[in-house]
Amino acid sequence: MPERRTNAFYKTNLDTPAWRLLTSFSVIRNYYRLTQPYRGEIGQQFAYLDGFRSASTLLVLWIHSFYLQFLPAHNPGYFEDQAKTTVGLMFLNSTVIIEMFMVMSGLLLHLKCSQSAIVTPQSSWKRCLQIFLIIQISHYVRFLPTLIALIGVNSIILTSLADGPYWRHIIEPGRTFGRTTWWKNLLMINNFSPKDTISPHTWYLASNFQIFAVYTMIIIFVLKYPQY
Repeated sequence: MPERRTNAFYKTNLDTPAWRLLTSFSVIRNYYRLTQPYRGEIGQQFAYLDGFRSASTLLVLWIHSFYLQFLPAHNPGYFEDQAKTTVGLMFLNSTVIIEMFMVMSGLLLHLKCSQSAIVTPQSSWKRCLQIFLIIQISHYVRFLPTLIALIGVNSIILTSLADGPYWRHIIEPGRTFGRTTWWKNLLMINNFSPKDTISPHTWYLASNFQIFAVYTMIIIFVLKYPQY
């Protein structure tokens, strides 16, 4: 059997950048990439971040699902009273857990930049600017396909997938803004105008992109001027 038809083909990284780009959406290849163990020492030392990220993601999904499902079904006064309890306050302030994702992004970016030595004290500012643009463009391209798909789904078909007394209040604003202010979401500036966002959770994409840019500038400065 040819090698291309075996699972080993999907476990092997391709050399050509064009092929890597075309296969970046391969379900089988991405499955093996996600499930393969870390080989490097740094990867093994920070493997716990995957578990922490997964647990945090499940918690965020559960909280969003809980409030979206039960808020219209119960008396709103119930949730207002819960906000006065210790457990209720813990849930209301659990939004700070989102900051951990940004902290992890900054940590891993610092490790990668420090190990690869892409910026040194001898690097020119022109080189530093090039590195900054490359990192930011790569980060943006990672978000872009999923964001475009989300805009398309929210603008065209999501309103027809379900029905209910609370459905239109949540989904129809996303459809309207997805058709009129989609460019703000693509430019990652929709968090400055929440009413123009296509989905309640896309503010995080814009915030992550902006804070990641600040992280990158700080790391480049620290690597160029380690004495500070």
